[in-house]
Amino acid sequence: MSDIFEHKRCPGGITVSAIKDGKFKSNCIVIRFIVPLKEETASAYSILADILATSNRSYPSKEQLTERTAELYGSAINAFSYRVGDYQVVGLSIIFIGDEYTIGGEVISNTAAQLLLDCIFDPHLEDGHFSEKYFKLRKQEIVDQIESSVNNKRQYALWKAGQIIFEDEPCACSALGTAETAKKITLDNLTDAYHTLLSQAAVDITFCGGQDMQNLEAEVVKAFDGIDRSNVCEPVFYSPSPLKSSTAHGEEEMDVSQAKMVMAFKGGEEKPDIYADKVMCAMFGGSPTSKLFMNVREKLSLCYYCAAGLVECKNTLIVDSGVDTDKIPTAREEILRQLEAMQKGDFTDEELYNTKLYVSGAFRSNYDSVGDMNSWYFYQFVRGTSYSPDQVAKLVMSVTREDIVNSAKRFELDTVYVLKPDEGGVGK
Repeated sequence: MSDIFEHKRCPGGITVSAIKDGKFKSNCIVIRFIVPLKEETASAYSILADILATSNRSYPSKEQLTERTAELYGSAINAFSYRVGDYQVVGLSIIFIGDEYTIGGEVISNTAAQLLLDCIFDPHLEDGHFSEKYFKLRKQEIVDQIESSVNNKRQYALWKAGQIIFEDEPCACSALGTAETAKKITLDNLTDAYHTLLSQAAVDITFCGGQDMQNLEAEVVKAFDGIDRSNVCEPVFYSPSPLKSSTAHGEEEMDVSQAKMVMAFKGGEEKPDIYADKVMCAMFGGSPTSKLFMNVREKLSLCYYCAAGLVECKNTLIVDSGVDTDKIPTAREEILRQLEAMQKGDFTDEELYNTKLYVSGAFRSNYDSVGDMNSWYFYQFVRGTSYSPDQVAKLVMSVTREDIVNSAKRFELDTVYVLKPDEGGVGK
């Protein structure tokens, strides 16, 4: 357990984390609602979070709420919606300056916390519904965001590949949903989503910053009193994606100037040593000195970019690359060859040591901001651990050559997806 971190469980499926580091001059409170990820509800939850962050009964417009947060020394309320494994995490956060740094020692922390609670529990309603004006605006923004995602060809390829990689799994769905589902959402759907979120979502509340906010914890948790939370979601974040019986292949043509190739490798059912996996992934394709960067991109010039990343909750390793169409077969084989080299232990002690330094340094950089620390401990919660960045850095530095080999050996090719230029394509 970290000496700056405390975590506890409260009744009704609510968890509370407190992260205190006196070096920070600001604080943040984050309220996360965790629900099963479903295509038919993802858009509604994302729209709902955006609407809640723009107003409440006391400040019924975005302009009024923004003016009020500005009065609190430039505080800010933000919404979020993202995937963690097969779950959607949506919610609101507020960041505000510490009371000891205000003019004359003005206490604003209580006001900031109440403002956040009002956005969630006392929203601006019109005739029992959310504002139709703001609903239409947010709905169109979500639709536009989804439809414009095709403009980022690298992200689009990853999204399309993900639908094949995680076929028939909730993880195949975006946290924004689809344009089709978003267009169908009504005000009644939004109201239903709101009540479901309050009553059935698992709730994780985090207090992070430079001041002791213990006095605020009870008030925030108390806000859930009176809500029937007898049927609360109990998330199990780790759900490894099963390896397909044979490698799946997908291909699409589009107006692009270079092909995008995504390769996915599955790691099996057994829960891995995640920090050995992270070092292995960094050495394979997640650092400036990785095998994919140094060999596939630099030495052989097969790719414009070639990087590896982990989808941790799904025990899946993904390599994405930008490559000329005529080099796709060679690049694919070379990526496989570099993974095989990892599996055989074909790397130097210096490579291992430098990669561990790189990874441990990246972890320690989480100490630099309130937002990073807040995210760090949420993912510790997801893993069921409570390590500090320093403690994880030590675990990383203890990773052995054997650990790396065993990690690499677990991953087998599952999917290859290629987004290819069409005839005369001049895209991005």
